[in-house]
Amino acid sequence: MNRDSIIFSVTAFFVVALLSIIAFFGILLVVEHTRDISKNEERIFRAVKTTNTFVERGLPLFFLQEQLKDLKVELLDPTKIKLTLDNAKTYKEIKRGTSIIKFYRVANQNYIEVLIKGSRIMIFEDLQSKANKKMPLLLIGLILSSSILILSYLAVLRKIRPLKKLEKNIKKFGEGNLEISTKSSGNDEISRLANSFDKAISNINKLKKSREFFLRNIMHELKTPITKGKITTALLEDSSNKERLSRVFNRLELLINEFACIERIIAGAKEENIKEYRVVDLIDGARDLLFEQGEIKIGNISKSITVDYNLFTVALKNIIENAFKHSKDRTIFIEEKENKIEFSSFGKPLKKSLEEYIKPFEKDNSDGFGLGLYIIDTVLKHHNYKLEYSFDKTEEKNIFFFTL
Repeated sequence: MNRDSIIFSVTAFFVVALLSIIAFFGILLVVEHTRDISKNEERIFRAVKTTNTFVERGLPLFFLQEQLKDLKVELLDPTKIKLTLDNAKTYKEIKRGTSIIKFYRVANQNYIEVLIKGSRIMIFEDLQSKANKKMPLLLIGLILSSSILILSYLAVLRKIRPLKKLEKNIKKFGEGNLEISTKSSGNDEISRLANSFDKAISNINKLKKSREFFLRNIMHELKTPITKGKITTALLEDSSNKERLSRVFNRLELLINEFACIERIIAGAKEENIKEYRVVDLIDGARDLLFEQGEIKIGNISKSITVDYNLFTVALKNIIENAFKHSKDRTIFIEEKENKIEFSSFGKPLKKSLEEYIKPFEKDNSDGFGLGLYIIDTVLKHHNYKLEYSFDKTEEKNIFFFTL
């Protein structure tokens, strides 16, 4: 059981409370038992002392018996009960000075024998009941208190059980499963929370389906005229306009494909094309997608990584294009250094921090950033990588990189 969970805390609290109740009543029982023994011994000592006083002063035994009855004992004739006690076993023995007081139990009767210097002096029959009226009450109090506490614990567990179910459903929701229901028929705070969450899931499902419908339709509507434009451009006679139009339509088609990639990531779609690829092969795939043109110098890169090929080549394509935008000579260098893949170019440093440019639709007129770095950052994070930036002041070089 998780020690940080509510159920563990509640269980620990009730266990401590139960142990405290048991300890409390246990101490009361021990104290009451000790007090009862002490009172009983004091009563017997008083009976012995009273009997000795009457014997020493030669007072009538009739009055002695009356006083002994008040002490719940009766003086017996030693000769009549001697044989019975000689065959009995003592269950308790008290020594006081030269006197020894022995306690016997024979046929459900309690007897007290007083010996002085080893000689039997007197025998009493204990008339007081052994039962202490407070002891059963304390035991009943212990049982009742423990039962109430245990029943309270079970009631609390029953109340918070839906919270455990809600936690599991929220975990599934966090993993992308929207086909869950957290409806509850109760009217307590947990049930109301579960019902509110269920309503939120339903609204999210509606928004998700609406967004998917909108994106699919708008992409379809955009691809249709682009395709027609490309076909029309191909039918034109060779001219500078044909090449320009062809580049524009290719660029638009590439942008739509990039939007589709980002939409897949944001929607939380599970990638089924995760495989191991050499980094140089991914760079070659990115070069095939390039709209910006320039010189790319690739160093010795030997690493392989496990990624979605289509998504990662789009990200690398955008890194290369951004490196071109910041290059004063349209030349970039791609190298593997200390377990990092670096994309560097000579030029001026960024005017803002990288975090500012990563924001979607963040665009600087001179730097030309739009969605490029946002796409890069999103794809890299999707593959558990992080885009980073540094500026080499010595060589005046911008360096975009991610650590493998």
